[in-house]
Amino acid sequence: MTSGAPLTDLAGFRVYYGQSPDGLDQLVTIPDPHATQIVIGSLASGTRLFAVAAYTSDGTESVRSNVVSQGI
Repeated sequence: MTSGAPLTDLAGFRVYYGQSPDGLDQLVTIPDPHATQIVIGSLASGTRLFAVAAYTSDGTESVRSNVVSQGI
C-alpha cells in the first residue's frame, strides 16, 4: 500500500526483480535500513530488471524506484 506521504520509521527495503518491467515477480526483503548493497545469488544468465522500495515497521511501502536492468 502506498500513500504518497514521506516515510518515517524506516525499517528496510524490498528489492523486486524479474525479466520484464511488468513481471518483477521475485522479491528480496532487506530488514536493515542502513544497508547499501545486497547480493542476489543463483540467477540464470540473461538480463534482469530491478526496482527498490523502502518500507516502515508497520508495512507501509514507498513507491518503487525506476526500473534498472543488469546483464547476468
